[in-house]
Amino acid sequence: MFPDTIEYGHWKTGHRIEGLLYSGGSLGQKLGLGIGTATVGWVLGIGHYNGALANQPLSAIHAIYWIFIYLPVIAFVIQLIILHFYKIDEIYPQIMTDLKNHKFADGADK
Repeated sequence: MFPDTIEYGHWKTGHRIEGLLYSGGSLGQKLGLGIGTATVGWVLGIGHYNGALANQPLSAIHAIYWIFIYLPVIAFVIQLIILHFYKIDEIYPQIMTDLKNHKFADGADK
């Protein structure tokens, strides 16, 4: 999806900002991994998980259910909602034709 958005940005503004997009995407991935990992610890902490115990309290079991069932389902639904608004695929052939002919969304030929 990153390359598609690069072409869309070039078509829309007339400027190619590949480096900015890829570095922003990399930063987003790193932040997402960090927050996702921290979320596991936070949820286990809320559930009073104790790794030294042979039998975990019911709250810890529910916390594990949240980590492995409910939070991924919630994230999946949020992703579906976000992808519903991703319309670049529908106009991508026109974008590529315009870029090949050096035409941009603002009407200017550059």
